[in-house]
Amino acid sequence: YIGVLLEEASSMYTAYMLRSTEHKGLQMRHMGSFVGQLLIRSFDRAEGVYAAMKCRGYPGGALKSVRMPIIAPDVVFLISTTAPFILLRVFDLPALYARLF
Repeated sequence: YIGVLLEEASSMYTAYMLRSTEHKGLQMRHMGSFVGQLLIRSFDRAEGVYAAMKCRGYPGGALKSVRMPIIAPDVVFLISTTAPFILLRVFDLPALYARLF
């Protein structure tokens, strides 16, 4: 969300610079209204996102996940995916390959 906020601030800054041709940069006296407008836009965007989530069936609040037990296929998958990496880390394959020839 920080990226979206920075993009919105950049857009507002560009609009400010196009409107105030005689000054370079954001003046201190306009800083309060700039930050306030950014805050209002942020709240409006958040309300829009929340309304879209409600339309898609989001019940509100935190969702809880269900704990699933670890079963044998999970253990087999874990071992079969990590064992090759451990073997590659422990053994020097280029040296073993060089001994073959």
